[in-house]
Amino acid sequence: MSTNRRILIADDDRELRGVLKSLLSGAGYRIQSCANGAEALREAAKEMPDLLIVDLDMPFIDGYEVCRQIRARDNGRTVPILILTASDSAEDIDRAYATGATDFIPKPINWTLLLHRVKYIIRSGENLCALYASEARNRALMRVMPDSIFSLTPQGVISACFAGANGLPGDLPREGRLDHFDRLVPAPFRSLVADAIRAVVETRQAATFDCARLVAGAAQHLEFRFLPYERGGILALIRDVSTRKQAEARMHALAYFDTLTGLPNREWLYERLGQTLTEGAGTSAPVSVVFINMDRFRRIATSLGQFASDAVLVEAAARLRATVAQLESATAQNLPLARFGMDEFVTWIPAAAASTTTLMVADALRKAFEAKFHCGTIDLDLTASLGVAQFPQDGADVVSLLRNADAAAKTSKALGRNRVTIYQQSMNNKELERIELECDLRKGLIEGQLTVEYQPKYGVGDLALIGSEALLRWHHPVRGDVSPAHFIPLAEDCGLIQALDHYVIATVAADLASWRRLGLTVVPVAINLSAQEFLNADTVEALLRATTEHNLPPSLIELEITETALITQPDVAKANMHQLRQSGFRLALDDFGTGYSSLTYLRDFPVDSLKIDRTFVSDAPDSSDACSLIRAVIQFAHALRLTVVAEGVETLDQLDLLRREQCDVLQGYLFNPALPAQAFSQLLPA
Repeated sequence: MSTNRRILIADDDRELRGVLKSLLSGAGYRIQSCANGAEALREAAKEMPDLLIVDLDMPFIDGYEVCRQIRARDNGRTVPILILTASDSAEDIDRAYATGATDFIPKPINWTLLLHRVKYIIRSGENLCALYASEARNRALMRVMPDSIFSLTPQGVISACFAGANGLPGDLPREGRLDHFDRLVPAPFRSLVADAIRAVVETRQAATFDCARLVAGAAQHLEFRFLPYERGGILALIRDVSTRKQAEARMHALAYFDTLTGLPNREWLYERLGQTLTEGAGTSAPVSVVFINMDRFRRIATSLGQFASDAVLVEAAARLRATVAQLESATAQNLPLARFGMDEFVTWIPAAAASTTTLMVADALRKAFEAKFHCGTIDLDLTASLGVAQFPQDGADVVSLLRNADAAAKTSKALGRNRVTIYQQSMNNKELERIELECDLRKGLIEGQLTVEYQPKYGVGDLALIGSEALLRWHHPVRGDVSPAHFIPLAEDCGLIQALDHYVIATVAADLASWRRLGLTVVPVAINLSAQEFLNADTVEALLRATTEHNLPPSLIELEITETALITQPDVAKANMHQLRQSGFRLALDDFGTGYSSLTYLRDFPVDSLKIDRTFVSDAPDSSDACSLIRAVIQFAHALRLTVVAEGVETLDQLDLLRREQCDVLQGYLFNPALPAQAFSQLLPA
């Protein structure tokens, strides 16, 4: 049997040392022998053995002192020490154990018993080392745990407690001060403690609850967890979650509230208005939506700058808030108010009993803009155009209702501004122009008037080309270049969006394959998918078909998806996203911050990156709010291991800001506009 274990023998009897060495070497142990205790201590200092066999009665340093000094060393606390002694005195044996001996063998030695004793004492030492290591790991873990842990009796009496990494929260009792656990909880929550303890005792299942209390005048949020423990006892864990609660509140504010005006944002508006429509669907009272659009607002930003336009928006929001408060008092109606867009606000009357009430509310909101706006030394005359749409006759859902209220507000602008207009069906569009444009779009798709251009993306560090975004362009032979903002919504309305999406997918795949055949080092291309088509299984199949046909790795294509696609049918969206991810495609959340601004999408949906919308980039670095939002989004995205892309980078100041905030990828006119395929290919290295 070979154990490869090292044994150090210390005995002044030379003959006995020889016999021990011969016997133990034959059993497979590595043996080193010493004639006295001093020599044994020197050898142990060089390398601690797996076992010490020490005679008690030795010159210079006896076995007692060897035990004491070995145990005083950090690496000697667990090494087994076997004492050899000719003494049969109980006092000598007790003294040996007291100084650190593990076991003893009386002289004369029973050699067969010795071999067995050595084998099992070494095994015992190894188990003890493992136990010490496990305890050390547990102690280290306990030291960094944020929880404070209490051992409770089934009656809730504290039998022991351990302070977490941050100490016991607040004024909880220190170790050694035993008390009933409910004393730690504010009086209103003590019944919850009793219920939780009773539930754990009876069901042996965990129980948990949160509570808040005041400590030194500040709110402290504590999380209490109760777990079944040995012998019918209970483990109670307390964690101070105040920081988490504060972070959640900040994230909620970012997700649901506009940082400039303090009003609820579009995400909040869609959720709350949707709830109102659901509640009102079975009643006869309509819901009236009032859409408020400030007149000629953009000229303020153009002529006076961002600070002036921000100041005007803050004042406008304050006026609307004050007016709404007065109207709620006068009408006994709840009038929620939200900021919908740059210079757009929305309120609604949950149960508008009469159209006169709706018109009175809308006209009062219009009059909120009559007083001059003070902007430094300049007094500005601003007005607002308002539109009203009613549920259910003017729209059966949130999107259509807001769209029609917006159309009515646009009609107010067209009629001279500073007025209120009730929505009518004829306001949706100039139908004839729409039909003509639709026909032209169908013809243009057939005749090759639509092309795909590529806007380069650059890494923020060395500004190396790392990707591009495919952008669809329409070069109309008579109208000239038609903006995607005009023809993409039209395509969605008239059912052409699938054809456009499939055309872009096929073109991008063909261009990538062509560049690869030329020996160029291709970079991934991002394709914008419309909300409608992303939810369509045919589009997923078209992507897979295009990459297979051109022998392309799916990782060369990134799909940019808007928040609208995610909230319309979240289950379908999530299923499609998982299928695309599993196939190798990358996913990006486009126009982040301009739609529903929900940070929850970054957590709940499998996206790889997000794009900060150009509106925020264009406001920076002059707008502190834009800078704060950019910083918050980047930090939150990086915490979720997402890549952040900033689009619309046009100035060196914007570049410097995005570099400081550690944005990952940049695109914009500062580097390149969108380029035709041939021009873009010249940027690709061979």
